[in-house]
Amino acid sequence: MFSKAVQESKQWTGTAYTGPRDLGRRGNGGSEATMTLEIQLAGEGKINVTDGTETKSVSFSEEGETFVFGYWRFTFEYGELTGVLEDPAQTGSAVLRRQPA
Repeated sequence: MFSKAVQESKQWTGTAYTGPRDLGRRGNGGSEATMTLEIQLAGEGKINVTDGTETKSVSFSEEGETFVFGYWRFTFEYGELTGVLEDPAQTGSAVLRRQPA
């Protein structure tokens, strides 16, 4: 359950891969970077998410265990956050894992 996982650890870190939408067609290079999010429960169906640059209060679905932060849609499954970049200009994915408290 996502809310229980967030109570156990606020820090989530992993690797994000991004690149232009035409990555495969033109051989354009993508990039790899470390992504860290700090997540705190903020009431019923709400969490505060910060990436070190900005903090947003976002809704999450406990049923689907998903939330959106910027252009990223994250789903909590198997103890990890799996992110998909939903940006019209780029494509990307990320996997974040809980860090020890």
